[in-house]
Amino acid sequence: MAAIATMSRLPFSLLLIVTLISLPSCISSHQGSTTRPTGFKTQLINRNSVQSPFYNPKLTRSDRIKASVLGSFARHNYIESLISKKVSPSTSLGEFPPLPREGEYIMKYFIGTPSIETYGILDTGSGLIWLQCQPCVNCFHQSKVQIFNPARSSSYKQLLCKDRKCYQLGGIDQCSKDYKCEYHAGYADKSYSVGAVAEETITFRDVYGVNNTAIEPVVIGCGHNNSFTVKGEGIPGIIGLLRNRMSIIDQFNFPKFSYCLGMFDEPDRPGYITFGDEATISGYKTTLVPVPQHITPMYFVQLEDISVDGIKLSIPKGTFDISANYPRGFIIDTGATFTFLNKTAFDMLVSNLSEKLVKLKKVADPNKDFDLCYRMGTIITTQFVPKITFHFTGLDMDLPSWNTWLKVQGNIYCLAMYPTNSYSILGNFQQQNFDVGYDLVNNVVSMSYGYCSIDD
Repeated sequence: MAAIATMSRLPFSLLLIVTLISLPSCISSHQGSTTRPTGFKTQLINRNSVQSPFYNPKLTRSDRIKASVLGSFARHNYIESLISKKVSPSTSLGEFPPLPREGEYIMKYFIGTPSIETYGILDTGSGLIWLQCQPCVNCFHQSKVQIFNPARSSSYKQLLCKDRKCYQLGGIDQCSKDYKCEYHAGYADKSYSVGAVAEETITFRDVYGVNNTAIEPVVIGCGHNNSFTVKGEGIPGIIGLLRNRMSIIDQFNFPKFSYCLGMFDEPDRPGYITFGDEATISGYKTTLVPVPQHITPMYFVQLEDISVDGIKLSIPKGTFDISANYPRGFIIDTGATFTFLNKTAFDMLVSNLSEKLVKLKKVADPNKDFDLCYRMGTIITTQFVPKITFHFTGLDMDLPSWNTWLKVQGNIYCLAMYPTNSYSILGNFQQQNFDVGYDLVNNVVSMSYGYCSIDD
């Protein structure tokens, strides 16, 4: 039986990053508009794609799955810690990055003047663009991509403590001895990151790799002392999309954004992310649930029920409601690979599927990662697999079989979800090939199924 996700049973310091092959990084200068853009569209790259500098050809499918499992549990623990204020005790806004070892999807961008190429994990659970910087007092291993050195950039400017933007991040509590703005982020596994809060120019390239969109000035976190435990090659940083004052969506008043995540089993096919005028809010919509003031404003939505082949499970009312006193609610997240469901709902789903799949041979997961597994032949077909639907308020999310069942070995497929006694999370495996749109003016999320074509 796979473990239930709880803070007490799972170690936070799970190791996800593995040894990766060497690819050259380069310094380049790219021209772009210096006016504030109204929107842009850029590629999302699977970290295991050959297009990624972090691609490792020695990784087997089993290695990838195990890394995603460990990363999902680490991510779940991070989210619970963040919401319960066990992360970044010196900062109440949750502005600073999660450990840079979780996440399947990365964005390429350019930073500084002259600019260098770098990468950040797409993260709806943090609210700042953050990256590792020189000089490094203590840094995790980063050799595939050049570590940003702000001393070589003419556009880099560390904020002063008296700056309003520094005050928004904690004011005098974040000051260095020379009255420059700093951040100090602590984590549940006792790791930490310390660095400068600064303004810098960043540039994104469009999905065709032709045109560039330059944005300046952008508030960033520049980490000089990072105690994260990362095996092998670390990804340089984070692109935070949390709803707060320091995220890119708020700094540049992008009222909406959307993304489409490529297939887990087709890592070389890129997805995309769009901002502002380029973002599409299409399909049915569900309302973002308001959160109590003391809870980090993650993307909570209301899951009302789950159905199997059109028949609702009648999950007890309130199972996915946000509670001010208990870790409960349903979050859409890009960082966790696999979905976590409240244990009551998960058990009901597994029981129902077990009844409907009696003609298939139930087997144990050979890797002991998942609870419910079957021999299904080489191709999953709707002839044998019931359709699972998540019923959000105003929106029904029909999950294709390849968003539900993960091939773990040979002809063995497992339900790619976990039970939890804490927050439920919609992982990126279940979101693959959905265009997920966030309209932050009207506080709604839309979902429409497609094939993540960059030409859409």
